[in-house]
Parts: sequence; C-alpha cells; structure tokens
Amino acid sequence: MHKAGTVKEALLLQGKIPEEVHHEVLRIVLMLDRTYGADRDVEHADGGFVLVVENVQDLASLSPHYVELGSNRHEAVSLMQCEKEPYINALFLCNNEFGINVFIPVSMAPAVLLQALGK
Repeated sequence: MHKAGTVKEALLLQGKIPEEVHHEVLRIVLMLDRTYGADRDVEHADGGFVLVVENVQDLASLSPHYVELGSNRHEAVSLMQCEKEPYINALFLCNNEFGINVFIPVSMAPAVLLQALGK
C-alpha cells in the first residue's frame, strides 16, 4: 500500500501507481499542503492523507489501522478511468478537519463502494 500526505511524498509514487491515480493524488495532497501546511504530521495533525491499495494484503491492513472499507461510512465515492483498470476513490472523513482518500482497483472494491457508484 502506498501512502502520501504531502506533495513531496506523492512525487515519490510516480511510476509506482497508475498515472491517472497519481495525478489525482497530487491534486488532493496539493490542496492539503496549501490548507494545512506541507510540514504537518500527516498522521496526527489536521488535513489527512491518501492511501493507494495494491493487493489483498493492503485491504486487510486498512481496517485495523485506518478505515473500514466495507462499512457505509464513506463521505464520497467516485470512479476513475485508468488505462489498465478503473479505480475507486473513496473519501472517509474521520473528523471535521481530517480525511483519508482511499484509491482501490474496482476489481478489489467491497460491495458497499460498488453500490455507492450504482454498480
């Protein structure tokens, strides 16, 4: 699983995740950097971060550490068309000033996220 909370961290993901996902990750973390500061503690300070799921093991580690994908606690869900496989971008708000965007290939997405897309 890849994690980025700042532009600096997101730039390190280039070539490791689909280009379309990388572009959206950069857009999100740029907004977080501008709003909350690029030097913040992304785990504990206001703002949040982005996670990009790559495999089934990543899915298993989401729930105990970050968010429960299978719950209906997402704030927003959108579909991203990528060259190889579409991805889902699910936003989970942990409080008023902290959110986690989770990017996950559609083939690994839990039913609740697919239902949110109308699939």
